[in-house]
Amino acid sequence: MRTAGVEGLRGGSQHHERGSEPQAQGEQERKQGYDAAQHLRPRRHLMQTQEPSQAEALNADDGGGGDAAARHHNHHFTSNSESDTDSNGNGEDAASTDEQADEEARECRHVGRRYVTPEDRARLPHAKPPLLLTLPGSGNTWFRMLLEYGTGFFSSSVYNDFKLKEVMPGELRCDNTTIVVKSHMHLGSYDPEVYNKLFKMQPGELAHGYPCRELRPFDSVIGIIRDPFHAALAEATRQLTGGHASGISRSRFHNMPQSDIARRLVTQCEMWAHYMKEYQRLLRDGFVVARNFILIRFEDMTSPLLKHDTLGRLLRFVLGPDMESPLGPLTKPTLDCIFSLADDVHVHRTHGPDVVSAEEVLTPEIVCKMWAVVRQFAAAFDYRPPFGITCDNAGEPA
Repeated sequence: MRTAGVEGLRGGSQHHERGSEPQAQGEQERKQGYDAAQHLRPRRHLMQTQEPSQAEALNADDGGGGDAAARHHNHHFTSNSESDTDSNGNGEDAASTDEQADEEARECRHVGRRYVTPEDRARLPHAKPPLLLTLPGSGNTWFRMLLEYGTGFFSSSVYNDFKLKEVMPGELRCDNTTIVVKSHMHLGSYDPEVYNKLFKMQPGELAHGYPCRELRPFDSVIGIIRDPFHAALAEATRQLTGGHASGISRSRFHNMPQSDIARRLVTQCEMWAHYMKEYQRLLRDGFVVARNFILIRFEDMTSPLLKHDTLGRLLRFVLGPDMESPLGPLTKPTLDCIFSLADDVHVHRTHGPDVVSAEEVLTPEIVCKMWAVVRQFAAAFDYRPPFGITCDNAGEPA
């Protein structure tokens, strides 16, 4: 495999200058982070329109300018019949579009999923299912749902998580009959041998019964990267609640030592930094961008302006040119349908007055300890401490 495709992950230079930077050692660390991350960062060539802030995106209503910008941004995913009136201005096209939207909505409720057959595999771009590789807490389960409904095929996992089997029947089946295979590179602590077991070792080098033995070494990867603060919080929450969609109750949180919470979050941030290095290693080992390696930001999949392009790029990576989504061409209504189908209670955390909020957990003291661990890579991916928190070079609130 060649390495020329590395350019596809390189971000624009305008992201390399963000306000005043730390000096001395902090400045050197930041430069190293940029040099390292420039080969990992996806080229966000579709961001010609300025993306709204998170708050603006969350507060935008259907009649606002932000929605109009999103429609303009995603025009190439939309059918040619989107205009409100025909050339005579009589509105017939609008009625036709409404009927089409109603039909698509009906079809959206009837998407079946199945296993990949040998005939399907021959038409797919990858001889083996790509590895869906993420840090815990980065939306792996949600991405699997998007992929399952977008492709019509079940996904699987290197783990046997019985809690997910009901919503994803392929969970306990790790073979060539699924569209992707979920894995986390490290769990709990860093293990340098995990990379070799995923991407180097042949089946004969692994014990019989080893998870996904016949699929190893994996030769294509979907990497998901998420804001390290919220990824760490999501995984710490899963550890404490034992569920993929549970939140930490307020009463339990107030009875927990702050030191325990901080330790869990900082450990997850250490894992986040390791993942960035492992993604780099894939490129050094010859994985080619867009052919057998794709890196996607979680935030791009949730952005009103970027989510359609991001999902379309992901589905084209796994389906290739010879397979089509069971929902048809990847128009904007089709992609909206996939988002709707994947909006399952099993993959979204519980929120409410009895559940502690992210801002309550991520105090300035804890956030700055986390930032000291991840800033080398995080700043290069446009991630910053949340809630307006600023930190000094010593990892303390500024």
